[in-house]
Amino acid sequence: MTSARRQCGPRPSTLLPLRPWLRWGWRGLFISGHAANQFIRFCLVGASGVGVNALVMWSTFQVLDQHYVISSVCAFLVANFSNFVLNKIFTFASQGWSWARLAGQYARFLGVSLVGLLINLAVLVALVELLQMNPVWANLAGVLVATISNFLGSKFLAFRP
Repeated sequence: MTSARRQCGPRPSTLLPLRPWLRWGWRGLFISGHAANQFIRFCLVGASGVGVNALVMWSTFQVLDQHYVISSVCAFLVANFSNFVLNKIFTFASQGWSWARLAGQYARFLGVSLVGLLINLAVLVALVELLQMNPVWANLAGVLVATISNFLGSKFLAFRP
């Protein structure tokens, strides 16, 4: 049994009622290694990634006058690398810094993130083409929609123990 489980009790075994899940999650917010704590850390890293993404998106779209989809992909690539490093250090406290381990983890992280990119691009194109939303704001909306799939993929695939 991991120390996180010992400190806040076992994970609830049934989906309903929600109260045991809320109690388990609330206690877990303050325990390093607990899924709730990791999700909060993931969102903090993600917030920095959103800032990087928005800056690169704005720069390539407004300053370099690139198409909004190309700008979004460039923003994704820069923010993805930044998020990988921060998640490895801060969120999942992943051990092992050998080149082979880093390459494998980054390949899995990139694969997970590409699913998030597809979700992001679908939202981006839909908001820009159907609702005539500003591409920079539509890109941010797409990033927010893709957050949950990125967290689950990162936790269970990219940074698995």
